[in-house]
Amino acid sequence: MTAELSDWDRALVTELLGREALPGPVRDAREMGFGLGAVGLAYPLIMWLTIGDAAGLTAATQYLFGVPLALIALRFTRHSSRVRAAALAAALAQGAMGVLSGAGPVPFPLWLVASLYSLVTSCAILYQLNRSEAMAWFDQPRLAH
Repeated sequence: MTAELSDWDRALVTELLGREALPGPVRDAREMGFGLGAVGLAYPLIMWLTIGDAAGLTAATQYLFGVPLALIALRFTRHSSRVRAAALAAALAQGAMGVLSGAGPVPFPLWLVASLYSLVTSCAILYQLNRSEAMAWFDQPRLAH
């Protein structure tokens, strides 16, 4: 014997267990945020180990908002328009910081590649989170009885 679930029951289980798949734009933005976070951890470490303290500090400044953006991306759930707004702000700040940080002791070709990655990825996150499908998903109301 199996029990039939009503639509409301299914929606409640989905909300509580978080089993509903993210829409494509939200999933893409989340994965790009994780990528920026990973680069934000690895790139400064590599610069510090290979070139020195000043290069590591410059690289860390260049990806200052990468790790926070990845942590925000972990919180992508329905009815979380504030999380969406925080991700948009962090992506905008990351894109600006990636370009405006200046090369300093980091070799210019490395700095240029890191800046372009930061800028392009941040712009892609902004685009994906501003698509109508993503905005509708984040703005869905919580379940009510």
